[in-house]
Amino acid sequence: DGFRMADPLIAAYGKGRLKDFPGNPDGVLDIVPADCVVNALLASIPLAAESDEVQLFHVATGGQNPVKLKDVVRNIREYFTANPFRKKSGEPIPLKDWSYPSRAQFELSNRLKVQYPLAIASWFTRNVPGLKKHHKRVSIAKTSAERLTYYADLYGPYVEYGCRFGTDNTKA
Repeated sequence: DGFRMADPLIAAYGKGRLKDFPGNPDGVLDIVPADCVVNALLASIPLAAESDEVQLFHVATGGQNPVKLKDVVRNIREYFTANPFRKKSGEPIPLKDWSYPSRAQFELSNRLKVQYPLAIASWFTRNVPGLKKHHKRVSIAKTSAERLTYYADLYGPYVEYGCRFGTDNTKA
């Protein structure tokens, strides 16, 4: 069905394209299968319909089965070390160690080292006749860098916050 949720980030890391990502290495992730969310939703509808009060039904794993970001990254690294993506030459693609920068550090680094140089390269490959043949490759790299910023904005809050969600209503 294609890549969804964190899959694009995991694949990008395995391909050596994701060299770092913001987050608290000790931050706890709520990794919840979609069927659990659907089941909780279906089970909570009759209860919510019977009550005039607002009720919260959280579906979360961090309170009972905490999984830290650094453990997920370690598992992904171990997987790609044992089952690496390979370069055209057949060599395994080397993996980078994450430094877990803050979102602000990550955005600044991504803009200064990746997005701005690619924007300049894009202008040159679009406007300088001898460089036009490189425009498609630069454009793809620019789109990838923008996508990474999108994922950092999307997932950044989830890998930085320190709260846990109570699931007592859902369990009941």
